[in-house]
Amino acid sequence: MIILVSPTKQMTPSLPEGVDISLTDPQFKSHAHLINGALSGYTLESLQGLMKISPDLAINVNERVKNFGKTDSRIYPALFSYTGTVFKEMNPHTFTQGDLDFAHEHLRILSGYYGLLKPLDGIKPYRLEMKTPLPVEGAKNLYSYWNPRVNQGLQEELSRDQPILNLASREYFKMIEGEKLSARIITVGFKEPGSKGPRVVGTYAKVARGRLVRRIIQEHIKDPEIIKSWNVDGYKMNDDLSSGDDWIFYRS
Repeated sequence: MIILVSPTKQMTPSLPEGVDISLTDPQFKSHAHLINGALSGYTLESLQGLMKISPDLAINVNERVKNFGKTDSRIYPALFSYTGTVFKEMNPHTFTQGDLDFAHEHLRILSGYYGLLKPLDGIKPYRLEMKTPLPVEGAKNLYSYWNPRVNQGLQEELSRDQPILNLASREYFKMIEGEKLSARIITVGFKEPGSKGPRVVGTYAKVARGRLVRRIIQEHIKDPEIIKSWNVDGYKMNDDLSSGDDWIFYRS
């Protein structure tokens, strides 16, 4: 099973203690440098407009773009670089060596900068949302650029009958052209009661995603069918709301 998650805008890279970290090269490292090159052509003001961010944040992004190509700037494992809700709930600093090895084999992080990342791939801090309308190498935006490359990268990793468990946001899962992959794709969602029926509450759903990934990694689960019986932060599989490989976990 391959598990897909989204990155987070929040990045505070760190290194874990008590485990052996042997950094690997991202599969699309050279492409990340092309994207960084595209961003380097923007002024502070144009970066702010492109990304729709504040002036202070544009300064931070610009510094990261400048540091990206420096050979003396440090790199960190991807799993320990993102610090948004999903990764906080995943809490990889508590993983054993066996957990990290399992995660490196089965967990993939989608990225607007790096395309497709394994947990121990060495990366540098960046900020780039997939929806950013950045033209790259003739592609009109990041989706056009990454769609064929990430699809090919995933296809090369998938072994016979290996399913994909999609826990990424819609923004990032659009990087994948699922109909072109020879794999079963299971998408898990988390809903709860709303005034107009079951609804997704973004913050709570992110917490549940992180906790689900954490449990899968710690229990070394390879068969997605097993999670159907789980209680994830109060959410349980709801057959009435689910359809085919769109699984909805619901809490009342």
